[in-house]
Amino acid sequence: MDRKTFSFREQLELGLRRTVSRNAAARQSTDNLEAQARQTHESIVSPPASQEEVKQRHQAELESLEEIYYQDEFNSVLHELQKLPAYFTKDDLDTVVDARASVMEVVSSTLSEHIMAKYDQFAEGVEEVRQVDSGLQAAYSDVRILRSELAVAAAEVSKNLSVAAKQRRKQGFIALLETLVALQEAAQMHAAFAEAEASCEFAGAFWLAAQCAAALEPIASLRVADELGQSASLLYAGTIQHLESALSAVCADFRPDQYGKVIEGYMYLGGVGTLGEEVVSTFTGAISSAATKTVRGIIVGRLGLEDKARSTAIFGELVKLLPADLFRPCLAQVMMVLDRASAPGSPGPNPLMNGSHTRSASVSDLADRLRRSDSGAVRADDEGQSPSKEAVVVSPLEAEAAELAEQEQQAAAFGEALTSVSDSLTAGRRRLWEEAARKLGALLSAPAAFQGEHFLRVLDWTQTMLTVGEAFSGAESSTLRDAISRQSGRFFQAYHAANLQALHAMLEQELWQRLPMDGTLPSLVHVLEGGGSSDALATTSFHFDTNSFAAWVAHGNPWRKQDPSLETGQESPDPGSMQEDSDDEDDAPELYGDAIDEDSQRVTTAADRTGRTSTSGRLDDGPALTLSARRLLQWVADYGGLMRAQRSRAGHVFSGMAELFELYLLHAFHTFADVPLDELAQGKHLRLGAADKIPVRLKNAILRILSRSLTKYRAYYLPAAPPPGQAGAPNANRQQPSRPPPAAHTALIHPGNMYGLQERKVAADSLRKLASFMTQAASALMEALTGCTDIPDQHAPEVFFQTVKAATDLVEVVFRTAARLNVQLGWVPERLSEGNFNLEEPPERASPWVGVLLNHLANWRQKLDTATSLTAEDMSLLWGESRTYVSEMLLDGIARAGVKSKCTTMGRSAMSLDLQAIQRGLQQLEPGDGGSEAVVDALRIVDAYIKAFYLPWGPELRHWCQTHPEYTRPQLLALVSCIADSNNLKRKDRAALLAQIEADLADVRVGR
Repeated sequence: MDRKTFSFREQLELGLRRTVSRNAAARQSTDNLEAQARQTHESIVSPPASQEEVKQRHQAELESLEEIYYQDEFNSVLHELQKLPAYFTKDDLDTVVDARASVMEVVSSTLSEHIMAKYDQFAEGVEEVRQVDSGLQAAYSDVRILRSELAVAAAEVSKNLSVAAKQRRKQGFIALLETLVALQEAAQMHAAFAEAEASCEFAGAFWLAAQCAAALEPIASLRVADELGQSASLLYAGTIQHLESALSAVCADFRPDQYGKVIEGYMYLGGVGTLGEEVVSTFTGAISSAATKTVRGIIVGRLGLEDKARSTAIFGELVKLLPADLFRPCLAQVMMVLDRASAPGSPGPNPLMNGSHTRSASVSDLADRLRRSDSGAVRADDEGQSPSKEAVVVSPLEAEAAELAEQEQQAAAFGEALTSVSDSLTAGRRRLWEEAARKLGALLSAPAAFQGEHFLRVLDWTQTMLTVGEAFSGAESSTLRDAISRQSGRFFQAYHAANLQALHAMLEQELWQRLPMDGTLPSLVHVLEGGGSSDALATTSFHFDTNSFAAWVAHGNPWRKQDPSLETGQESPDPGSMQEDSDDEDDAPELYGDAIDEDSQRVTTAADRTGRTSTSGRLDDGPALTLSARRLLQWVADYGGLMRAQRSRAGHVFSGMAELFELYLLHAFHTFADVPLDELAQGKHLRLGAADKIPVRLKNAILRILSRSLTKYRAYYLPAAPPPGQAGAPNANRQQPSRPPPAAHTALIHPGNMYGLQERKVAADSLRKLASFMTQAASALMEALTGCTDIPDQHAPEVFFQTVKAATDLVEVVFRTAARLNVQLGWVPERLSEGNFNLEEPPERASPWVGVLLNHLANWRQKLDTATSLTAEDMSLLWGESRTYVSEMLLDGIARAGVKSKCTTMGRSAMSLDLQAIQRGLQQLEPGDGGSEAVVDALRIVDAYIKAFYLPWGPELRHWCQTHPEYTRPQLLALVSCIADSNNLKRKDRAALLAQIEADLADVRVGR
């Protein structure tokens, strides 16, 4: 209530301050008079009121106050003003003020009564504060006394601590002396341990290690002891490594004394039971080390690679340094080393493999020493020596007997160890072969293995090594065979990549000239059927049981020449001799397909050098082939042989064959087509009139090659420049590539040699032959791929043979480009568009430009007649493309003429007259029979376009435009505009029909 009362008072005073100030004087006077009157007459007029009545009156006044006055943020002035009438007087306002002032006096008196009621409690609080202050002063005095007493106690404690510290220091010195003595003993044992380890006394070293560890255990808390313990642990680990390395050294170079110490070490460690496994593992490591040393030895002999070879310890990294020309010698030496390691009957067999383990102090030696001692004792007795001396002689005999018993016990232990090793080596043959196969696989994964043409020979060697390994392990291992197959698959990928790169390099330098070649073409069908017309996999034959490892040992190392070094048991072949062997084998015909005679420039095939024949006939009787096409045919035949040899990977090999063909097709398109590959890849609208500029089948094949097959060559074949064969075409002004074009490409854009007509003819013949070569083998390829699941989708047989058929489409594109580059009719549309066809009278003869065109075509025909290399089929294709080109240019020019100027009926007659003259001239130039009909067919589209001028305006013209999709949209719109101009139609009518026709044409293209 206090809060609400004061809020009301503040609001009332704030709201009525201005009113009270105005009437202050008047009200003061009135109030004084009323007060005097009340004081004078109160006792007379009003009887005295009781205190209870006053309280009741005050309470009534407070209750008469509205509840809204007790709310926060209440504006009492505004509330009272709102309650006044619209036109209030000063008296009304004074009445409100007096009423609220009375209430405020009641609130003030009530508040005073509340304050006086709490006075006693206030006095009690003051007294309580005084008492607390007195207590704090007393506590302060007590604290000062206690602090002085604590200072005295601290001094006494400090003296006692000093005495205790000196006592502990004395005890520490005594304990330190004991620790130092123990540490000295441990250090001496550690030194003895190190000395024993250095002298290869492994058993003593391990015993001293145990004693040293026991001596260090009581002082393990010392840091120096910890360091000494760590040093002993490292030395112990080093001793174990030394023991293992000693075992490795013994496996590589058997020494009985050293081997005895190794056995003692393993016996002390309790590892005799696993010694056989250790020997097998060590022998496996010896095979790995031998292979590594062999590869390093070959690489070190190459100038510039010595430091890298010596600093590289990892076999996989070492083979990466192997040059391509040293790969085959290295592979032969590694296989020779692996074969020697697996054949105990080879020259210089390892005693460990034969189980011929011995000791320096054998039982027989001890028996001889005992017999010598016994004979000495008898001689002494005969000489009459005293019994005391005889006892001296017998005592050594007893010692020798005890030593013999001990040696016999050790020999028995050694026998058990040797038996364990022998059994483990017999059981570990498979493991040894697996390690050899891993090294072979790592060598086959070397980058150098993918360079050159080693693949076929290397695959033959790998198959031979696999046969030897399976005979050595005693059973056919499908895992190892699959591993070799996978490695061969990866090998093939690199081999194929090298072939792709080689083919690409040949195509870059291709002159597109027919080379005279002796020999025969390979036959893919014959190869797939198991014939011998390919160089693929000329597998070496052996005339013994290859499943018997003893037969392999008797035959000798397949990769080592039988030279005098074998007679002397020499272990390592001479790298120089191996290099010579490699040089001799590099000339082997099965490694290189073709050879070019430097004098005659004639290509000799491997089939000629090996006396093989083919079912495909003489090459001279066949079509013209370039060197790259000839090499591609040989590669395809080789791949066919690989498909037959590796049935499990036939799909991958077929995919590689397809990529070779696709690369040739792509490069031929890039070189000779008049369409840039970048525009084709971007999906631009490339059309010849209303037809596609590139056949759909060929376009799909090229796009599939660029996007899914030969993606790594995409950057090369999509430069910011047109292909060389495009020069002179409509896009000939585009930016040229940054690299200089080869000489062959320069010839393709020079008019002096008919824009490379001869080169284009050779390219077309090569494409025809390649397509025919693959088509003839389609059935054999499908049979070879039966059941294969590893064929990529982009090289599925049905997809690939669509690509093969696209080669014939490319032949047409090549001849079309040749015809258009040589005819050069780009001026015809300009000449027609500049002509005047707004004639009143029909002309009497054809336009002058018609004679120019026919003369131009006659010169082109004469050039074709002089090209003796062209066949009748070639002439037909070239001249057919020329007719089509003439028709396109005429149609383009007539459409432009109708847009550029008004054309009358007589003007259209002039166009028909010019067309008839051109038709007669072309018929006279046509080669062979049946040329007249071909010319009529070619020019029919132009004749129909001219005659369409006479169509009536309206639905019939619209229907004609809808039913002639062979014309382009601009040509149809130009025709409609020309007809509208000729008929002087209103702009509104023309626009209406043009809009309808454009809508029809848009619907037709969407429907397509």
